[in-house]
Amino acid sequence: MICTRSDSSGAELLPWGKSRATGSPGNSNGSNWVRIGWVWLWLAGWLTVQGLWEPCATRGEIKPPAEPPKADTPRPSSSQSSLAKQANPESSPPANSEGSALFRAESSNGEKPDSAGKPDQPPNPSPPPRRNPVADAQQQRNRKLIEQLGHPDYFVRQRAQQELAQMGFDAFEALSEAEHHEDLEIAARVRYLLRLLRVQWVQPNDPPEVQALLTGYESLLPQQRVERIQLLAAMPDVKGADALCRIARFERFPAISKLAAVALISRYGPEQAPPRELLYIVQKHIGRSQRPAIQWLDTFVQFWDAPDQALAAWTQQVKTELEVFRRTPEQSSLSVAAGLLRIQSRWLAKLGRKKQAAEALAQLVDLEQKGDPETLHQLAEWLWEEKAYEAIEKLAERFREIFQEEPILLYLLAQAQHALGRSAQAQQTAQQALQLNPGPQAEQILRHLMAAVALHRKGFHQWAEQEFRYILRIAPMGHRLYNLAAIQLAEMLHDQGQHLQAAEALQPVVQWFAKRDSLPDALEDLTPLSLQARMHYFYACHWEAQKDRTKQKQALQEALKADPTDVDTLIACYRLPDQPAEWKTQIQSLIQKAVETYREKIQQAPDEPTYYNHLAWLVGNTEGDLDEAIRCAQKAVELSPEAGAYYDTLARVYFARGDLPNALKYQTKAVQLEPHSLQIRRQLEEFQKALGQQTPQNRKTPPTPSNPPHRTRTDGFSSTLLVMFSPSEPTHRSRTDGWGAFGKSSVEV
Repeated sequence: MICTRSDSSGAELLPWGKSRATGSPGNSNGSNWVRIGWVWLWLAGWLTVQGLWEPCATRGEIKPPAEPPKADTPRPSSSQSSLAKQANPESSPPANSEGSALFRAESSNGEKPDSAGKPDQPPNPSPPPRRNPVADAQQQRNRKLIEQLGHPDYFVRQRAQQELAQMGFDAFEALSEAEHHEDLEIAARVRYLLRLLRVQWVQPNDPPEVQALLTGYESLLPQQRVERIQLLAAMPDVKGADALCRIARFERFPAISKLAAVALISRYGPEQAPPRELLYIVQKHIGRSQRPAIQWLDTFVQFWDAPDQALAAWTQQVKTELEVFRRTPEQSSLSVAAGLLRIQSRWLAKLGRKKQAAEALAQLVDLEQKGDPETLHQLAEWLWEEKAYEAIEKLAERFREIFQEEPILLYLLAQAQHALGRSAQAQQTAQQALQLNPGPQAEQILRHLMAAVALHRKGFHQWAEQEFRYILRIAPMGHRLYNLAAIQLAEMLHDQGQHLQAAEALQPVVQWFAKRDSLPDALEDLTPLSLQARMHYFYACHWEAQKDRTKQKQALQEALKADPTDVDTLIACYRLPDQPAEWKTQIQSLIQKAVETYREKIQQAPDEPTYYNHLAWLVGNTEGDLDEAIRCAQKAVELSPEAGAYYDTLARVYFARGDLPNALKYQTKAVQLEPHSLQIRRQLEEFQKALGQQTPQNRKTPPTPSNPPHRTRTDGFSSTLLVMFSPSEPTHRSRTDGWGAFGKSSVEV
């Protein structure tokens, strides 16, 4: 963090001359003003000598806040002491010791002092006191100084401004709160002081992917900042934790500050205790901060040591924030309020208070008052994730008319009814949703496609297939919505092992585009030949299941003829048993050429995760440089941390290297992200079986890889839909150019 001063003088901040009771110097009063000036200079010099005041023009590093006297510092609570012993029993650096590295002053010639510093290495220092009266007194002092920025006396205003400027980050929170003060001059001076404090969001010890996300953060719009927070929260392990704490502490928008804290806390459910490293990262940011977001993080840390006390504090914090959300919504957001309630419900459930947990979730229904369909959809999705099925029914009853008009909402109601064991009622509701938006307008067809993709991701494959096939009936052949529906249906059927039906779903599209030169914009990175290869690959999978090796090989040869770089086809050819040496040599050559092709594509599009994933999956299932494959798989995960298939690829490469612990770790993550993918689940079972067969003698020997489960491609053509309809999907994969051209147009059938 860097503090830069754009004005070193002590001149009046408001040159436009707002009327103040400073007097009107004239000839008669000139000598009096001279005397006052000399007295003021003498007083300033005396204070400086005594160490009680430092001139504003002094440059150099802003000093961190002085530690309070030990006699006045309260002892840490039991939870803090316990965490400190767990984290690092030997070292306990003082609270806020990182402050000097977060904010620095520029030298008078504009050069910045070296702020690289050393990375934070101590594993887990002692947490700061949870309630610090010295900190409270400092906050009161800050607020008093801010009020003095509007004092009638010019010297009082200047003295307060200079003192606040010298405080650096200690005054940041109080200044942020007063940025929109009702006194215009106070607000103007506060904004001036905040401009002096330039937050350096990127720190030298941040991981490269975190630095990439935080570069230019200050210039981002609020919604773009929210997207960055989502990406940081989705990073594996604790990579994004320090950045999220930084945003929670120093973000000027209160709602975004709170969202960063909620995003970090929500990563860890009641059954998944956070690692010690995370607790250390959070503790070092708590310090004297009184911001709500930091107080929530403090309570989160306390919960894992003293859950009852933490829950009592959390309940009060939730109550306060809900009131803020209702009265001043610009200071909060629906995501923040709902996130706090969801966390409260999970903590209550962990402590066995199931009734109170249900009551906390029921409050989600009360957050929406206007009946906005998008907001209702978001609330219903949250309730579904928390398994609050009765609450979904109450929400549907409260906003009956809106639910009756929105297929996505009706399907969510049907899912809740199905989960409650009312299958017949659920089927009736699903049929009602299917009959909405009969078409043939493209906008109505698109709504069916959105519903189908959402149902597929949640494992309601029967309803999803109905929606896909409905689109194929009403959309014109060759239209991009028809093509996307056919491709998604084929991939879904392939995932379920229905390979013949998958190939038949693609065949009309392949035949149509055999007469055309190119695909529509929405499928611009595909070719008719790549679709043809995919279709023949599905046929090969079908013949493999039928144990007809001859027809399987014929289908694979047709796929290679159409697209010799198709990854799944090359893997199937490589693992085809009982083949002559010429066949194996030919396939090895094609694999090397495909790897080179994907290397070139990576160089051309370094931010596109698809090509990293292709290369890693191909090498991990055949042969080649496994170190390169791991780097590519890790890069794909970094670029799309919410894509389960990329974790699946990373796990497969680790498995190929014989690293079963990491293979199981990342495959489990893949299942968490894609719980309804049968192929990803089958690979987890394969790894678990291999681990069970491992003995001390062969523990260091790489396991013999079996035929990999047939993959559903979530890149290429499939990713287009995932980007459009998944709110959690990262923006790195948003190849949706051209979609707006037909969003509201009509399609003649």
